[in-house]
Amino acid sequence: MAGYSKTPLPKKLGIKENSRIALVAPPPNFQKELAPLPPGVEFTSNNAKTPTLVVLFVKSQAELKRTFPRLASLEVRGPPQRSR
Repeated sequence: MAGYSKTPLPKKLGIKENSRIALVAPPPNFQKELAPLPPGVEFTSNNAKTPTLVVLFVKSQAELKRTFPRLASLEVRGPPQRSR
């Protein structure tokens, strides 16, 4: 695990079982940095299935101002409930 924290990155980001994650402009190999992931996690584009979590990477405030409004309008839902 990269860094110094003992808390896994998926936990820090709030990634839970059955999450659908949209990564927007991630750095190379970022998805690998998330391993291991909880069961049922899938990655989706930010305009495909409704994501449960959007992780946005920007290099400047101008890029954030340009990109965030579109992402803020996405319908983001919690992870699907498991059937019992």
